[in-house]
Amino acid sequence: MILKFILMGSFCFMINGETKCSQYIKEPYKDGPECEEKATLIGKALKAQIAKNEGVLTEYSAHCMAISENGYDVDYSFQISYNIS
Repeated sequence: MILKFILMGSFCFMINGETKCSQYIKEPYKDGPECEEKATLIGKALKAQIAKNEGVLTEYSAHCMAISENGYDVDYSFQISYNIS
């Protein structure tokens, strides 16, 4: 049984001609769809905030990690890739 999902995201952006990258972890989420929805919302917010500061989001990906009573469950975890436009 899956107890929760942990969202791990990574992103890169360019500002003032310099590329910077970072990562984040958010938890807990009750199921995969909630984790995926939050990943999309965070990505859109990052893109807007970076654009507001005259930068460009160049890369964004997220990984929803399923956690069961036995730890990390690879069968229910999934990677999300996004096209930046």
